[in-house]
Amino acid sequence: MPNYEKKIYHAGDWLVPFTMQSISKTFSLIAALQTAGYQKVFSKVGMEPTGDGFDSIVKLETKQLIPFNPMINAGAIFTVSCIDSKDPVQQFMDLVHKLCANNEIKINEATYLSEKKAGMRNLSIAYLLESDHIFEGDPEIILDHYFKMCSVSVTTKDLAHYAWVLANDGLDPNTGEQLIEG
Repeated sequence: MPNYEKKIYHAGDWLVPFTMQSISKTFSLIAALQTAGYQKVFSKVGMEPTGDGFDSIVKLETKQLIPFNPMINAGAIFTVSCIDSKDPVQQFMDLVHKLCANNEIKINEATYLSEKKAGMRNLSIAYLLESDHIFEGDPEIILDHYFKMCSVSVTTKDLAHYAWVLANDGLDPNTGEQLIEG
């Protein structure tokens, strides 16, 4: 393993937590791929750009039944449903802790409750996916998991470590542990 000299450069409020929101989609995709596998995840979500807003349902109703990719809300909600675990949120949190090298990361409860209260469009997307047999399971439970994942608080330091692992083909440069398989 290469010997990396660790230098951290930072500016501003780099240790102030904020909720990851759509960044969570990348973590949930990794969790789904690790637990359910490529075939299951990409059997009902594509890999194409949409050209529409992240919460649009237009193409689900007019072009194709499956979400275009896991980075739009419809695709991310399906991806969360693929996390093969008795506790998908804990599976997600364990992955976030490892990839960010920070076991103190947690869900921002106030943001989660706000997301849940205001998430009617996402609830519509979840029920549309269920009605089109895109996923099995209770849409409200799956969406609850999705809201919790979007409400996880991280810092730019946490995300920089995550990016470092991604840029290093899933290998944690600090520990030498393979966190993500290629």
